[in-house]
Amino acid sequence: MKNRLTRRLSSIEDYRDIETHTVYRELVEDKGGDPRDAMAIIHAKSRDNARTPMQWNGSANAGFTSGTPWLQVNPNYKAINVMRDRASADSIFAYYQGLIQLRKANPIMV
Repeated sequence: MKNRLTRRLSSIEDYRDIETHTVYRELVEDKGGDPRDAMAIIHAKSRDNARTPMQWNGSANAGFTSGTPWLQVNPNYKAINVMRDRASADSIFAYYQGLIQLRKANPIMV
């Protein structure tokens, strides 16, 4: 089953990380490797796969900017964003609120 949080950019041009471009250049241009093999490595290791503009809500660009973000917004922004998380009783936000309340109610936890 594919993790729905996984993001793979389709082209080397979509990546902004200098190290990623260096790896691609070394594998493909310098060593004559297959671009698909290089992209498989990049999909597994590039930092840009985990970088994304903050997904505030389900609006355009995930509510991050009215302009063009430097990195692409993750396509899952309509389902996974701060606004939806804060509205859910089962969210990470709600979980941490509960932990904070537990800590305040029980001085021994401090």
